[in-house]
Amino acid sequence: MPTKKFIEHMAKGQWVSATELLQQDSLLAHGRYTYDHVYGVESQPTSIFAIHQAVACHAPVTFIEALIKAYPKGVHKEDTAFHRVPLHIACRNKSSKETIELLLEYGEEAAAHQDNLGRIPLHYALSHGASVDLVMSLLMASPNSTCATDKAGWTPLHVACNQGSPFSVIEALVREDPKSVIYKTDSNGSTALTLATKCTSSPDKENILNLLQKKESEMVDKTEYVRIRDAEEKAKSLKQKDRLTVRKCSKRDSVRAVI
Repeated sequence: MPTKKFIEHMAKGQWVSATELLQQDSLLAHGRYTYDHVYGVESQPTSIFAIHQAVACHAPVTFIEALIKAYPKGVHKEDTAFHRVPLHIACRNKSSKETIELLLEYGEEAAAHQDNLGRIPLHYALSHGASVDLVMSLLMASPNSTCATDKAGWTPLHVACNQGSPFSVIEALVREDPKSVIYKTDSNGSTALTLATKCTSSPDKENILNLLQKKESEMVDKTEYVRIRDAEEKAKSLKQKDRLTVRKCSKRDSVRAVI
């Protein structure tokens, strides 16, 4: 169980002192405690583990790794306020790429973990201006995370388009999940293209709109092709069934004629 002194050292950014205490007692990384400032000065108190606080306070990578080695399960533990794991906090707090990759190294499953708002770490990374390199690290850990929708129906692509993310980020998301361009709508019925059109903060807006419109057109054409193909296959199947029925009827008639 973390001591008051250990918690205070982390809160004040006294990492040398906090490290010394952790080296003396690895159990400091174990156990929950209530902390008030994980999500800012005015945030509600929440029950967390030391790794949550360390990440929230932008601890050095070496200290975070020491906490993980002392208590490996910590990377998968949720806080009680929002059910967020440390990776959520890291992405939300703009932690370094090294910190995020460390958390992924010890628990890549966290990349797909949804909090009580339905958001995965990628949602927060994108809403806080993540680079394409960071986005790719999260996608490599959980390729299907592009399909994740929060309670408002937003996919990571919705977030990126709304935030005015760089073209390279939008392109990476579309490449992983082309269907999300037109098939995923939020609770208001908006597609990612709708949000990108409304966004006024993107320096790459024209290129992004061209990309999304092109992909939308490709997906519509593909959908129409599949619809026509399925209809033709169904018609062919029905035709074959009708022929079989005719043959059976003809055979019965022949038998009756003999009798």
